[in-house]
Amino acid sequence: MTKWVTKKLGEGLVKSICTGKLDANAMVEGGAYRFYTCAKNYSFIDEYAFDDEALLISGNGEYVGYVHYYKGKFNAYQRTYVLRNFSIDIHFLQCYLNYFLRDRIKKEMNAGSIPFIKMGTLTEMPITYPESLAEQRRIAGILSSADGAIAASEALIAKYRNIKRGLLATLLQPKEGWKKVKLGECLTIGNGQDYKHLHKGDIPVYGTGGVMTYVDDYLYEGETVCIGRKGTINKPIFHCGKIWTVDTLFYTHSYVNVLPLFMYYAFCCIDWLRYNEATGVPSLSKETIYKIEINIPSDLAEQRRIAEILSSVDAKIAAEEKVVEKYKGVKKGLMEEMMKENNCL
Repeated sequence: MTKWVTKKLGEGLVKSICTGKLDANAMVEGGAYRFYTCAKNYSFIDEYAFDDEALLISGNGEYVGYVHYYKGKFNAYQRTYVLRNFSIDIHFLQCYLNYFLRDRIKKEMNAGSIPFIKMGTLTEMPITYPESLAEQRRIAGILSSADGAIAASEALIAKYRNIKRGLLATLLQPKEGWKKVKLGECLTIGNGQDYKHLHKGDIPVYGTGGVMTYVDDYLYEGETVCIGRKGTINKPIFHCGKIWTVDTLFYTHSYVNVLPLFMYYAFCCIDWLRYNEATGVPSLSKETIYKIEINIPSDLAEQRRIAEILSSVDAKIAAEEKVVEKYKGVKKGLMEEMMKENNCL
């Protein structure tokens, strides 16, 4: 069995660690070289400062700790760390850092502070790895295959979401035979409730972020569209079956001359923040929602046709999201199993 060892990153595993020198706004559209900032995607620039095989790590911001790999000429933002000259397989290290670095950043940061990376965050980070370079490369190949599958599915998700946006704009544009109605004329709104006294079960409990837990009772059974009452008010949720919603959500029922699934897509086109009634946390009231006007086809068959087209795109998005979760689980399981087998966890 290959022997595994642990060393700090700065103990010769990476012989050069520095940051870029440029401001984030130094990017040039259509530039000749890649420019790495703290974003998930690189931009471009007309001048390069590095010509090497490197790992580039976002030092702050939303994607703090995200690790890019690149070989060639590039430039970097002053809060992007550039790692070069490796005695460990670069792809193994990229996988390792992408899995463990963000947890290290969380442990180092103080409560309420903005996450960022200090030089010591990297140089003092322990790296556990097989001594055999061939084994490092074998492991990196397995993990990189999972990353490739994830990236491919995420690209498809982005594509389908763009298609959906275009279809929403086209299909829900009012046409001959459509009518304008107030929401209060075609549905009834119910209040979500606290669920803390209910037992565990198989009925989903929805909050503004999606499914929160499962209970053994339900507020409504059937097709319903949920909308935030407080907090995240701009992300409608469609559900078919038994459901419980928390008190930050409304759920809709008793539809008149409109299909619930069509109504869901109509809800997706409403600028809910426009109707916000609070200066702090966004909130909506039933009275405000009932007054909102939308355009709908008078023909239920046309509503169904439109809803089916859009739901077919949603089904493709959901399928690819499952693929992403599957391969993320595979990657996590592989890494944790390797660490356990070698007494690293």
